[in-house]
Amino acid sequence: MPKITHNGVTYDSQLEVDYAEYLKELVANGKVLTYLYHPMSIPNLVGKRSYTPDFLVVYSDNRIEVVETKGFNQFSYMVDNQIHYAMKNLSKDYLKEYVEENGFSTRDKEVVYRKVKYLKSHGWVDFEWKNPNTLANNRKSKIEALEKENKTLKKELKDFERFFSYYVKMGKYKDLTKAQAQWFNDFIYERTKDQEK
Repeated sequence: MPKITHNGVTYDSQLEVDYAEYLKELVANGKVLTYLYHPMSIPNLVGKRSYTPDFLVVYSDNRIEVVETKGFNQFSYMVDNQIHYAMKNLSKDYLKEYVEENGFSTRDKEVVYRKVKYLKSHGWVDFEWKNPNTLANNRKSKIEALEKENKTLKKELKDFERFFSYYVKMGKYKDLTKAQAQWFNDFIYERTKDQEK
């Protein structure tokens, strides 16, 4: 992926440029004091692989975030997930050490790691965040699918009953194949159990 130079800084992606512009807006309205791009390198995070987060953001409410920006198809999922898991489970004291090495005091400050993505509908959100409306729609779709499947099964059961009732009524039970007869016996057995409950 080609690098992008913006305002004298060379970024790895357009997504990083967009996040830098977003941070500038937060600086302008006083929510963020300052931020750094590619602020530090954490060695041997996953095996011998070092990790350089995209941004270090110092908020005005005594919060410091080590931020990774990610799109959807721009990285190796296996490697990225290993790094994400390692960063989430990294000791806060260990993370503070790297922040302090960049000249930022972490005294009385919360230091956290965060991976973010951008959604047109909601702006910058945590990477693992899911739209509750989408979840609700998915849940509704699953319920509708189950109801449809249930109706289908009920119809098949009625057809099944009519089919075998005809054979028994007409005295043609002996004409059933061995598989059909076993199926019919199993059906009668299950129906009998249900009626006994």
